[in-house]
Amino acid sequence: MHGGAGGGGEGCERRFGQRRRALCAAFALLACAAGNAFARAPSAGCGKTDAGEEAAARGVEQELEVDGQKRTYILDVPPSALGRVPVPLLLDFHGFQHSAAGVWRVSEFKRLGEENGFVTAYPQGLPVQLLGREGAGWQIFTSENNRDLRFVRALIDHLAERYCIDRHRIYATGFSNGGFLAHLLACHMADVISGIAPVGAGLLPVPCTPARALPVIIHHGTIDDRVPIERARALRDRWRELNGCDVASDRTSDGCLVYRHCRSGGAVVFCESELGHHWPPGASERIWRFFEQHRGADRDRGMKAPACAGCVPTP
Repeated sequence: MHGGAGGGGEGCERRFGQRRRALCAAFALLACAAGNAFARAPSAGCGKTDAGEEAAARGVEQELEVDGQKRTYILDVPPSALGRVPVPLLLDFHGFQHSAAGVWRVSEFKRLGEENGFVTAYPQGLPVQLLGREGAGWQIFTSENNRDLRFVRALIDHLAERYCIDRHRIYATGFSNGGFLAHLLACHMADVISGIAPVGAGLLPVPCTPARALPVIIHHGTIDDRVPIERARALRDRWRELNGCDVASDRTSDGCLVYRHCRSGGAVVFCESELGHHWPPGASERIWRFFEQHRGADRDRGMKAPACAGCVPTP
């Protein structure tokens, strides 16, 4: 259920006035119950008495202290993502020597977030050494004492306290160095990450032991001169093994390979095209469609669906 439906009670109140608050609350409760058919894990932010009253934030830089260090991110919360029904959260990680603000400026997820009602956060990396250079990026070569894994977990918890987030629809995507991080998150944070979409990334020489099967969609260019296509294919094969998928695949109308008979909750789609080290045209739309198609993958968590308490604020 998208965030637009979640604003039912709030919009109703604006149209009919305070006298019909009880009617609006009942309407919002029905919308919340309908939303739970998919959104089964309301975050703490859904239970706030002022849930749904946070202001929209389009490309606003925010700060969060983690391990005594200031971390920043760009927050994009369209009005359609505000309400009492839990909405998805997407994390989009920039590439090496890029920036969160730069990605936000060109991201198609701004439009998709508005149309589909989801929150997007664009975290900012810290200096790392990569390819003999230093620049903003992510620690990807170890999971031990990894500052960025801790940052991501803290950021998710922070946003889930502030907004009404569906904790079973928290996704990660990223380009290049950021795509490698998305893979690392799935390997070591499958308890909170619901699916990943690495772009222009590949397999890491780091142990990967996800707690469960996950939906994974990978995009890569066949003439990428920075991350060779072989590394992306190795990443595909690793996730096919981790998700227990068949070697056989079906080709979709847009040329992607869909692997068959994965374990419950898992999926693997691989899209390669004749591109260099770039974000492919149409990838953002395909990624979001993939995540929405697999939003029931949380069933394997072994968690009971929490009640929709707090979806309607107390009068």
